Amino acid sequence: MDNGSLEKHLFATERHPLLSWSRRFNIIRGVALGLQHLHRNGSIHGSIKASNVFLEEGDLTPRLGDFGCSWLEPSSTRDDHHIRAVYGLPEVLGCPVPNCTSKATFRADVFYFGALIIEVVCGRRFFGHGVPGGFRFLVDWVWSLHGDGRILEAVDAELLLEEDGGDLNRTQAERLLLVGLVCSNEDRDKRLDMDAIVEILQSDNVPPPVVPPKRPIFAPTYHHIHTMTTV
Repeated sequence: MDNGSLEKHLFATERHPLLSWSRRFNIIRGVALGLQHLHRNGSIHGSIKASNVFLEEGDLTPRLGDFGCSWLEPSSTRDDHHIRAVYGLPEVLGCPVPNCTSKATFRADVFYFGALIIEVVCGRRFFGHGVPGGFRFLVDWVWSLHGDGRILEAVDAELLLEEDGGDLNRTQAERLLLVGLVCSNEDRDKRLDMDAIVEILQSDNVPPPVVPPKRPIFAPTYHHIHTMTTV
C-alpha cells in the first residue's frame, strides 16, 4: 500500500497533512467491518494495532494485515511473553491486558480494537511516555477525563485546534471513546462483540454503550481464574 500504515499517519514525526476526523472515523469503521467479517467466519486476527492497518491510495480505505493468529490456533501453547511481544505491550505489572494467556480469542481482538479506537481518536500511542497526566496507559487518562465529564478533551488536540473545528464531529468522537472504553474493559465478559460495535458505528440512531463515570474494578472470579485459556 503506497500510503503505508495507520501508525505512520498517526504517529510519524512529520504528520502532515493531518488525518481528518472523517477519515479517522471511516478507518475505524472499516477495521470494525473487517473484524466483524473475520469473527463471523470463525477467524481471529490476533494482532490488531495501528502498524497492521494499511491504508489504500486515495480514500485511505483500511486493510488488515499481519494476521498474528496464523500461529495462534485454539490449541496453541504459546506463552504470555510471546503474546505481549506480538502486541507490542510492555512486560510490566499493571499491563492493561486482563488474563493474558496462551490463546488469541475473539474477545482479545475486541480489546485491542478498543485500544486502537482510543489511539485514533486521541492521536496518541496507547502506552508510553506521551500519555498525559502521568498515566502509563492512554485508556487510564481517558477514564479520568470521562469521570470528570470532560471526555472530549481526549480528542487529538490538532483536530480541536483546526480553524472552525475542521470536520470534527464531537458526537461521533464521544461515541467512539465510549466504545473504546467498553471494548478495553479488563473484564472480557463486559466487552461488546463486533456485531454490536458495527451496529453502533453504522447508525447514529443506535445509542452508545452506557459507561459508568468510574472505571470498574476487575476482580477475577473462580470462573476467570480457571478458564485462563481465554482473554
